[in-house]
Amino acid sequence: MQMPSIGRIVHFIPLSTEEGERIAAIVTGVVSGTKVNLKLFYDTHGSPMWIGNVPHRDNLNPEMRAGGHYWEWPPRVEGDVQFHPRTGAF
Repeated sequence: MQMPSIGRIVHFIPLSTEEGERIAAIVTGVVSGTKVNLKLFYDTHGSPMWIGNVPHRDNLNPEMRAGGHYWEWPPRVEGDVQFHPRTGAF
């Protein structure tokens, strides 16, 4: 697994979630190789919110995954991003 670091963007999956719901978050602290502190950015309401000691999805047993929140890396998007060959920018 790729190790988290401060400033990385991840997805937060809340306790009671609709299927497929993801909340954008920035890693504000690394507690361990799999647990992080996050600043959550909701799309539809309120100010950003902080939550700490959030485990990665791969470190949950099935019972915890069904009833607990966790974070995961966003999926890579292929084909929608254009790479500029001269500058190396996306």
